[in-house]
Amino acid sequence: MSKFIDLVRVDYSINKNIKKSFMVVFLYRCANYLFLNSHKNFIQNIIYILFNVFYKLIVQIIFNVELPARVICGKGLSIIHGQGIVVNGNSIIGDFVTIKHNVTIGASLNFETNECIKDTELGNYCIISPGSVLIGAVLADRIIVGANSVVTKDFLEENIV
Repeated sequence: MSKFIDLVRVDYSINKNIKKSFMVVFLYRCANYLFLNSHKNFIQNIIYILFNVFYKLIVQIIFNVELPARVICGKGLSIIHGQGIVVNGNSIIGDFVTIKHNVTIGASLNFETNECIKDTELGNYCIISPGSVLIGAVLADRIIVGANSVVTKDFLEENIV
């Protein structure tokens, strides 16, 4: 529980001036906490299911941000102008990452079998600009992805893509 509180404190310090961003990230943190602990007993599982319905209603339908509870996000996540953001459920997002509007973070697929080949991983201090699409890419720390970029390959050093 103290890790959860620490994450929320850092998220608040990053998003305190952007109420919508903090609301989305806070609700994600709650859903993720319940997701990670829902297997412990029946009551926690029921609480997770009920909260997940509320979470999807608020975050996905009202705020138009698809950030599944099972995504692994580091501290300090910031969502600027959160509209039209879609994140694959198996993605890994590092610390202090900024995601702007109309971004898709997905997985590369084998079209014959429709199976996931590779999930996207973002390092720490990355900035994902509006309209960007990341499909099965691994990005190192301190990568800036420019507006309307399509990224399908790995960038393992600091870079502007």
